[in-house]
Amino acid sequence: MSTMEDALRLIIAKSPAAAGQAMKTLHAVSVKSPLLQHRYNATLDMALSDPQAAFTSEERALLAQFAAVGEKIRETRLQVRLTISEKLYLRQLATERNMTLSDYVREQLGL
Repeated sequence: MSTMEDALRLIIAKSPAAAGQAMKTLHAVSVKSPLLQHRYNATLDMALSDPQAAFTSEERALLAQFAAVGEKIRETRLQVRLTISEKLYLRQLATERNMTLSDYVREQLGL
């Protein structure tokens, strides 16, 4: 059976961009950090975004086993450049629907 440590070692071996973060996350495993899941998710995101990393489908399945999918914790931000008037317009639309701007944008994107 594979462990999170195995997944992190795979990231270290295959992803130059995420190797350092994966080593820090391995340490978080050993000290039972309360931020472990957050660290793993961030490391995984970095590794999967690394153009130099080539993971097989089996390796991706291993990495996904330890990702917290479907959590209510939103830890990733998407930055979009808007004019002030565009942002105000979106905020107005969200307010009219009694929603936060983030919730409104997620709804419009179908997320």
